[in-house]
Amino acid sequence: MKKYSRKNRQLTLMVALGSGFFVLALIFFIFFSFLLVNKSLSANQLNKLFVTGNSTKSQNEDQISQYNIPDDVRQAIDQAVKTGQPASGIRADGQTFHLPILIYHYVEHVRDRKDTIRMSLDILPETFEKQIKTLQDSGYTFINMSDVADILDNIKPAPPKPVVLTFDDGYEDFYFDVLPILKKYNVKAVAYIVSGFIDRPNYMTSAELTSVAQSGLVEIGAHTAHHLGLASLNENSAKIEINTSKIQLEQKLGVPITAFAYPYGSFNLSTIALVKEAGFRTAASTVAGTTIGNQDRFFAFRIHPGISVGEGLLKELAKQ
Repeated sequence: MKKYSRKNRQLTLMVALGSGFFVLALIFFIFFSFLLVNKSLSANQLNKLFVTGNSTKSQNEDQISQYNIPDDVRQAIDQAVKTGQPASGIRADGQTFHLPILIYHYVEHVRDRKDTIRMSLDILPETFEKQIKTLQDSGYTFINMSDVADILDNIKPAPPKPVVLTFDDGYEDFYFDVLPILKKYNVKAVAYIVSGFIDRPNYMTSAELTSVAQSGLVEIGAHTAHHLGLASLNENSAKIEINTSKIQLEQKLGVPITAFAYPYGSFNLSTIALVKEAGFRTAASTVAGTTIGNQDRFFAFRIHPGISVGEGLLKELAKQ
């Protein structure tokens, strides 16, 4: 009787364990099936979800956004390095130097707390000011992308501990919240403007943008005419977006526009050629990194500082 009971208990335990594994397997199956079916989650998002635990951004942004160097660009770099000659416009000559380029979108107190996308892209003005003070106190030199181009072209030497502040899209909070802080600490920055969005709600007006450009601290760069992912467009459409943004900004502000940033970080070898052809000297991507050289001057690496300040921020910037 005891033998039978012992076997019965063992059998019951095995059945329970088997049922538990089955339930877990079913949960994983349902979860991964949902991820595969849900097209709003890209491979990059899945990587972020499981590796970093970060929440996703807007569906449109993540479907287009590129966080890695495209294969055709990598191949051109490899060829340029091997041959010592430019390959499809990609140069591999000159020195590479350490350059953290920080990327921002909103710097404000978001009024609509239900606007989760805006909240995820925002940092508070007081946090931004602490970041500026951290960098200034640590001996960083604030430069713009024209300075970067001059350094890469051996027109001027790199300053001690250079850093670039970049702001995408041209939102109105740049004028109201960012510019006063830049003036307070007398530091340079770059504002990449979507030329077709000027004077729209939530974006800077023509008068505000003109004031920013005349501040002597902010370099105005182009961010296409309508904020479209260039790699998803045909060559002619991409060319129109790139060239139109440059022409419209130059006509409005009366200054040369030589810095460019890819919306959503979307670029490939063709768009690099179009950007160079349009007369830009640099282009910024969303590929993470803190160095720059001629081989990547048209997809300059940038990093998101988030809310890091003090030693936490300095450690991020020191990474290679």
